[in-house]
Amino acid sequence: MKIVKKRFCDWDDTTKRKLRRATLRGGSLRSFTQAFHKSLTIVAFNNKQIMGWAFILCQTHNNKPQVNLFVNDRYKGHGLAGLLVERVLKNFEMISLAKWDKVTKRLFRRLQKENPGKVTVFDWWKHKGKYKRIVQEALHP
Repeated sequence: MKIVKKRFCDWDDTTKRKLRRATLRGGSLRSFTQAFHKSLTIVAFNNKQIMGWAFILCQTHNNKPQVNLFVNDRYKGHGLAGLLVERVLKNFEMISLAKWDKVTKRLFRRLQKENPGKVTVFDWWKHKGKYKRIVQEALHP
């Protein structure tokens, strides 16, 4: 496994396309990559395949960097999300993770316990409207 840290805009076009495809269809991460293309990413590769990646959004509702995680189904349950969060925490003192379902709620609460005082968890659905406005303001100033 190889882990690479780069701003999203610094990836080549093929990798950008692969990263956008390696997200939930219709998910907000795709619009974040367009609106905040200079944001930091941390990507885990197995050869050329994307195992998982983190997109760090600094324009947030609580002024803490929000980490958007995506892990390929093949690599779920092997600690990759925790490894990506660990790498992000080398660059930021505190981060936020947005839970959106039962799986992310459980996973992110565990990561919060493993990183006391460094990780906060919030409910995506309660803040979705704020993030839509943040993206719209960035895309259409």
